[in-house]
Amino acid sequence: MQCKEWPHTVRGPARNLGARPIIYRAIQPVKAIIASLVPIMATSIAFASNWAQVALYADGTRLLVDTASISTSGKYRKGWFKFIALQSADLPDGAIPNTSVPPGQGFTYIVELFYAKCAQHRVALVQGNFYGADDSLLGTIATTAVNHAEFEEAPPGGVADAIVRSLCKSQ
Repeated sequence: MQCKEWPHTVRGPARNLGARPIIYRAIQPVKAIIASLVPIMATSIAFASNWAQVALYADGTRLLVDTASISTSGKYRKGWFKFIALQSADLPDGAIPNTSVPPGQGFTYIVELFYAKCAQHRVALVQGNFYGADDSLLGTIATTAVNHAEFEEAPPGGVADAIVRSLCKSQ
């Protein structure tokens, strides 16, 4: 007699009781644990960042792009960028509108979400976060819905140009 749950033939008195081998019962909890971990592992792999340097400026500031975040969203290309200062920098009063970082607060790097209109060579900042030397979040730039964002022309050779080129080079 062949058990549906176990591929081996069961012989003897147990065959009429529908008994499963002990090993089969022992494996079931392990299979359940593994099955519950697969979505968690897949999620962490899907959100892994891959920072690549895009530009290095005269003051030592580096511009990096998370190549894993570059994607198409409707008619736009989007991606996360990181500006890393050579040393802690202070945010001058009014330098960046709609930010929650107090004036004079030192920050080490900024992570920002940009959207680009590739055909028009225009870019818009949609969201941003300021971080300190200890990776603590110091403040944010107010989030703007992309359909309300102001897309600015990216002049050749500037930061905006580097951002648009990074987002649109695969198109």
